[in-house]
Amino acid sequence: MLREAGLSAASLTEPVEHLGYVRERAAERDKKERDQRLLRACVEEDPADLYSWFKLLELGRFWQDPAFSASVAEALAPRLAEHAEGLAELPQGAELVTLFAEARHPGDPAAALAESEAFPQAAPSPASLLALGGWLEALSRRDEARRAFERCLQGGDLSTRVSLARPLLGLARLALAEGDAAEAIRRSDQALGHAPRDPEALLGALSLRDDRDRAAFADAHRARHGDSDELAEAEGEAALLGGNALGAIAAYRRSGSPRAALKLAQALVLAGEGDRAREVLAASALPEAGVGLLVCDILDRKASKLEVDLTQNEADVALLDWLRCLQRRPDLLASFLEAAPALLGVFPWLTQLL
Repeated sequence: MLREAGLSAASLTEPVEHLGYVRERAAERDKKERDQRLLRACVEEDPADLYSWFKLLELGRFWQDPAFSASVAEALAPRLAEHAEGLAELPQGAELVTLFAEARHPGDPAAALAESEAFPQAAPSPASLLALGGWLEALSRRDEARRAFERCLQGGDLSTRVSLARPLLGLARLALAEGDAAEAIRRSDQALGHAPRDPEALLGALSLRDDRDRAAFADAHRARHGDSDELAEAEGEAALLGGNALGAIAAYRRSGSPRAALKLAQALVLAGEGDRAREVLAASALPEAGVGLLVCDILDRKASKLEVDLTQNEADVALLDWLRCLQRRPDLLASFLEAAPALLGVFPWLTQLL
């Protein structure tokens, strides 16, 4: 091909970072629709092509599109039942079952676990063990969850799709659930050794320390790995968890990321500075900021007229994030829920909270 095209091959001495699937860049190039079209053509031509079905489910996970994943799982169900015996021979068999179960039962770990156990068990992969550990953790089956996370760490050929930080953080959460803060800190610190900018690892390492140790840890981490938006945001979240809204405001202001601006607005609302929160949200280019403005309007009993470019799922996630924020101020949460019936046309699930 090189000869026919008049090209030649060369060796590079420096690493190349592939950015083609950074989500924002991929969205700009419409890669989701392109990949979906190609993979659907594959399964239409050969419905028994389990690898292409697997990649379709991976596509739904990558784009965080549960509706798409659910539609793929529904179409796959009869094919998977028909070719279940071949799963053990498929290198991605365990992950295929895991993604299938997650797509069929989002937010229901018991049903997802039962679904996955109904199929012949292929050799587990780090990704499938990680999902198993998460399901068992959610079901409070801690000993089994711990074994799954530990097996994930012991895998000889770890998939690049699973960072070692993820099972280590699973072990940290289990330790914290059992009241072992020292072990939770140790595991969080280990996770940071593999992923120095991992948001959950940073939050665990910071929030489990007292104020003095937290500041020293943050300074040491900054000196070793450089400053980062992730560290500033974790400092802000840790401050909020400790009830220090002013400390959170200072931390979020150190971060230049658009997401930190949304968190800054939340911290300002908790500190009783709603007008300043509005200014931050109004200056944001993120469509989720519109949901924050809606919350501010509800709290101030102001009429809202907003147009935001969000899917229903994205809007739901954004509002849930604000509700988690308001839980830190029960008076604000009560005020929001008092006026929440006005939002039922857009967010009908709010009835569960009223």
